[in-house]
Amino acid sequence: MRDQEESVAAGRAWAGSPTIDDVAQLAAVSRSTVSRVINDDARVSEATRHAVTEAIRLLEYSPDAAAQRLARRRPRFRDPRASE
Repeated sequence: MRDQEESVAAGRAWAGSPTIDDVAQLAAVSRSTVSRVINDDARVSEATRHAVTEAIRLLEYSPDAAAQRLARRRPRFRDPRASE
């Protein structure tokens, strides 16, 4: 992970904000594992949790709120035209 850290520190290779896939690649885990760490799932080992949280820190990753709402299917605003 040290070489990857240096690569990240030298200059970000991606365009825009880092994604969960970027975190997974840097931590050498699956995107499911990154999701488990973010959601504090007990099935993740302490070593893996550390690698993922370090990748999150290095990349300055933060989950996209709009994507989370879509995944949960909870709109932030209610349509005022909708009947009650």
